[in-house]
Amino acid sequence: GGPLTATARITDTLPTGVILTGLASSSLGEVSMPTDTTIYWSGILSDTVSVDIQYQVRITTSATAILSNSASIDDGLGSIFRRTVTFLVNPQTAYLPILLRYKEIE
Repeated sequence: GGPLTATARITDTLPTGVILTGLASSSLGEVSMPTDTTIYWSGILSDTVSVDIQYQVRITTSATAILSNSASIDDGLGSIFRRTVTFLVNPQTAYLPILLRYKEIE
């Protein structure tokens, strides 16, 4: 498997309540962060090599929330894919009492 000739692109715009912290990196191609909520990646892929894109985020909301993050993947050959992950932030903890049932010995 050799390199493909088309440039693939990924755009990830983070949801409200999430911001980028630090730098982003990738194992192949180029990654940029034009804002604190947007990540762009582009590069020419191979049919045998995967790409790792790494970045750190911070949750800025203090409320319990279910957030969804979607990335748009353009393969450079005319197809666009969306991948979404949904996650729970700042979950509430509930402590329930332990109830024991005793049986009398006869």
